[in-house]
Amino acid sequence: MATGRYFIVGFGYAAGVAMATVIAGLVVPRSDPDWLGVLLQFVSVFMIVSVPSLMTSGVCVLLKWEDNRARRKYGPPVESDPSAEPGDAAAGGSDPGP
Repeated sequence: MATGRYFIVGFGYAAGVAMATVIAGLVVPRSDPDWLGVLLQFVSVFMIVSVPSLMTSGVCVLLKWEDNRARRKYGPPVESDPSAEPGDAAAGGSDPGP
């Protein structure tokens, strides 16, 4: 479902982590919760977590792009038959040569 939407997944992960810390702070309050502090806590955790999350999402996008590019250039990978003999080139085995 998330294919092609890696950055949305990265932002969603960061928002989920930030929301979890805010909810944990509201459930077990250390002091009287003020809404500005809750908002600032969400924003700060979101910003901290979104940097590595978006970096890894970018790596996933790059790897997916490279894979698609290689598949267009070289074609789909050839599945070898695991029951084939090592010299049987027709079944996908390696040809030892003369």
